[in-house]
Amino acid sequence: MESNTVHNFTMKQLIDLVSQDLQSLAYKVMLSNSNEAIELPAIILETPLESVLKISHSQILLKKFQMTIQCLGESKSKIIQMTDEIDKILIKRNMKKINTVPDTYDATNQTYKISLIYEVQYNGLTNSLQS
Repeated sequence: MESNTVHNFTMKQLIDLVSQDLQSLAYKVMLSNSNEAIELPAIILETPLESVLKISHSQILLKKFQMTIQCLGESKSKIIQMTDEIDKILIKRNMKKINTVPDTYDATNQTYKISLIYEVQYNGLTNSLQS
């Protein structure tokens, strides 16, 4: 009798995957807790939230991740363009945008910022990301 292998997927793996995917864009991609100077335009990846949705026989079968991504730029039109580019990339990973936080302007740094919230589920039986 064959046994089903249940895989695991971590927050670090998700951050690494999203970071790698977004490197194809012409923007600086960094983590939220980075001490690096922000070079505009930039994409900041926040630490994902992780929820376990389904467990069977001490194995995690289904997880949900929510991840906030911030776009920083010198103009409102630039950050809106960035959101469209990010959407096109993350949809290929079955990550769906569930919310957009209204843009803000930081007068001190003369920077526009918009935050996007994405969600994806991880299926441990199929070892895949699904929406």
